[in-house]
Amino acid sequence: MSLFQDNYNILLFGFIFSFFVFSILWLVQVIKKDAGWVDVGWSSSLSILVIIISIYSDGLTLRKVLVSSFLLFWAIRLVTYIIKDRILSDEEDSRYKNLRNYWGENANKKFFVFFTFQSFLVLLFAIPFLPIFNNSSPFNILDIIGVLVWVLAITGECLSDLQLYNFRNKPENKLKVCREGFWNYSRHPNYFFEWLQWIAFVFFSFGSEYFYISFVGPIFMYLFLTKISGVYWVEMQAVKKRGAEYIKYQSDVPMFFPKLKR
Repeated sequence: MSLFQDNYNILLFGFIFSFFVFSILWLVQVIKKDAGWVDVGWSSSLSILVIIISIYSDGLTLRKVLVSSFLLFWAIRLVTYIIKDRILSDEEDSRYKNLRNYWGENANKKFFVFFTFQSFLVLLFAIPFLPIFNNSSPFNILDIIGVLVWVLAITGECLSDLQLYNFRNKPENKLKVCREGFWNYSRHPNYFFEWLQWIAFVFFSFGSEYFYISFVGPIFMYLFLTKISGVYWVEMQAVKKRGAEYIKYQSDVPMFFPKLKR
């Protein structure tokens, strides 16, 4: 496919660069005993690679600048949130702590594979931007829809995180389940709005003959958030910590897609 052939060198550089970044972050986690650094590497490496693709692509400049800015904002916000909420906290993220305990003496070796594997994921999630940045069609109504969906998504994600942060900062809520705001309509509204951003990027690809490639983003992001790295681990930990109250929450509120209540 010519789109991949034209961007082969950039994608190869992106993979090598990401592999190097994750190798360095693996060394950091060996010293700090905190694998949360992998999340910092993922978002920052992806944003850097996407900006490089944008620079060397021939699509509409306005569209390239807009989408690159959106992803850069997403990455800066996510990295800031991860460092503040997880890296600087007293304990390692429960997902990685459980893995470390499960792997035992082989933890550092297996974490190296886990960290460097993220290089493939960076490449995978950079692919949806190829048709966007090579889309030369005039800025149109579909791009405007993309902007509106992205603004809705990032606003929803920020508010979800804020609602959860405010809830958890009240001592009386220590072992309670957050049902405030968006958390009353979805058990993971932050993940839902994260996924919705990738839906927004699809709109910017229409007009390119390779627009269908952009669907890689929302499809794989949904699978990762709901089946692999997100919901499964969070809910397992929540049931352990909050017991019957969280099980009741699971029966009352949908897992991912928000459902308005009567």
